Amino acid sequence: MDMIYGERIGLLGSGSYGKVHLVKIISSDSWCGRLIAEKSCEEELGESLVKEKEILEQFPGSPHIIQTYGCSTSFDYYETKVFSLFLELANGGNLLDLMADYGGKIPEQHVKSYAQMILKALVEIDSRGLVHSDLKPANILVFHHQDCNTMPILKIADFGLVKLSGVKDTDSWEYGFRGTAPYMSPESINGEISGALDVWSLGCIIIEMITGQMAWNYRGIEDLREKLLSGKKPEIPQNMSVWGKDFLERCLARDANRRWSARRLLYHPFLLLQPIPEMVFLPHQLMSSTRIATNFSEESRPRQEFLACC
Repeated sequence: MDMIYGERIGLLGSGSYGKVHLVKIISSDSWCGRLIAEKSCEEELGESLVKEKEILEQFPGSPHIIQTYGCSTSFDYYETKVFSLFLELANGGNLLDLMADYGGKIPEQHVKSYAQMILKALVEIDSRGLVHSDLKPANILVFHHQDCNTMPILKIADFGLVKLSGVKDTDSWEYGFRGTAPYMSPESINGEISGALDVWSLGCIIIEMITGQMAWNYRGIEDLREKLLSGKKPEIPQNMSVWGKDFLERCLARDANRRWSARRLLYHPFLLLQPIPEMVFLPHQLMSSTRIATNFSEESRPRQEFLACC
């Protein structure tokens, strides 16, 4: 099989896992000019990327989970062996970027659609007995359609901390936080890892989308840990609808056994019900006017509109 070559044309980000580059394919007739993402690190440090590759290969064609194009090993300029994982490129950045596009906060009607996308991904993850364990806005990628009038698609990424559901987490984590602290659930601090952790994280993310602020207000990691272990939970935004508040209550139940599953949440009224039209009381005199109901013509339209507004 012919080799396909790509050119690194920019650095998208870096972290403890390594680097993410923007890559342009230059040697394939069908893929020439296409842009993809390359996640790479020194091969001896690549255990997390190898794990991520094996997990992503379980979700081919999933509409709300990042897709992989495979992996390779190569040598950099310093002759260090590098492991690379190739992924589809998110042309809209991550959820934090999307929030910024909205001006910091996302309207509840749109939050409903985005929550539904994330839940569909969580259902797939849970069906394979896995827990993402680090769900947060930075790990939710945004894919814009060519038609800018269509809502973007969200996909979950970064599966380096995935854990088997129901298996006690015996790893040593700072203050007990397996993933990013402000999105971790109370039980996860004690090593209890299940799909309920991802649902709690989703609740925190929804609060952030609605308010433009992280779900927790805390002074430091120790303070956050104390809040979680002492029975506290994030405040639910008061400007949400009744069903929106109820949805968050189901996500943020402190008892993991009482927390709704991702599959059950997909059928919550918050996601299924259409908003009720805003009603207005009109003066009773209109009831005696037959012209509004029967004689609505182009000539009378300005007068009738005036009557309806008075």
